[in-house]
Amino acid sequence: KIMWVMYEHPETHFEELALRFMDIRKRIYKFPKMGVKAKMIAVTTTSGTGSEVTPFAVVTDDATGQKYPLADYALTPDMAIVDANLVMDMPKSLCAFGGLDAVTHALEAYVSVLASEFSDGQALQALKLLKENLPASYHEGSKNPVARERVHSAATIAGIAFANAFLGVCHSMAHKLGSQFHIPHGLANALLICNVIRYNANDNPTKQTAFSQYDRPQARRRYAEIADHL
Repeated sequence: KIMWVMYEHPETHFEELALRFMDIRKRIYKFPKMGVKAKMIAVTTTSGTGSEVTPFAVVTDDATGQKYPLADYALTPDMAIVDANLVMDMPKSLCAFGGLDAVTHALEAYVSVLASEFSDGQALQALKLLKENLPASYHEGSKNPVARERVHSAATIAGIAFANAFLGVCHSMAHKLGSQFHIPHGLANALLICNVIRYNANDNPTKQTAFSQYDRPQARRRYAEIADHL
């Protein structure tokens, strides 16, 4: 995605583009138009990130170590090719870390304050597929192509969910933890997610978000719904 941005707009300064969806600067700064020179076709070769269907990208300044998060629907690929044949020989570590990343994507999307009927189905289906197939995909690898394919599909489905509902504090901390200590992103999420669930699923009735329609925490009930579904 970053190569696409640089090809379309070589004059780009990522310091200017490093905006989040709800950044107030969006009112005066518009992401440059994409797809004028080339269309973006994403071919996913791992099962985890969901980047092939999301509007997010990150670029790191090697000199400073500074990460610039980019978030704009202009970054969503024009087409995604999700072919499980490309991941049959993934090593176990990549299968595990990618799978845990996808699990976290689906969990955070479902309990997000921006979750809706349009994202809930994808999040729950992704979690179901991962629960039923990730262990076999990890242990059996290419000997169980069905499990590999379903995990691969689940990662993309989870990507669709969080592309619409967005993520939470687990991913926020995992990005920092991973860049600071050079930990694989999926592993960083795995180290944090249990504590994040405990933090989110509290009985404190304090308003936790600026969105007016949510006057009480929803996470505890939403986590219970996930457990019932699985």
